[in-house]
Amino acid sequence: MRKRSVWWLSCCYRWRHLLFNVVAQLVVGVPLELMHGTLRTALIYLTGILAGIIPYVVSLSFAISQRSERPI
Repeated sequence: MRKRSVWWLSCCYRWRHLLFNVVAQLVVGVPLELMHGTLRTALIYLTGILAGIIPYVVSLSFAISQRSERPI
């Protein structure tokens, strides 16, 4: 069975994802910044970024260590 190319699906998904993030940023981010100030809002965003990066780095280092232990 031949796979069909669905590049357009990925493209549309990315645009929808980007559009959703922009709308969510406007709906949630602007009132949050007005209520708590720029410094506190930046701290909240940086905490969220770190919370997302840490599991990625841990899983990546685990995958690399598993790969190096595998015999060639």
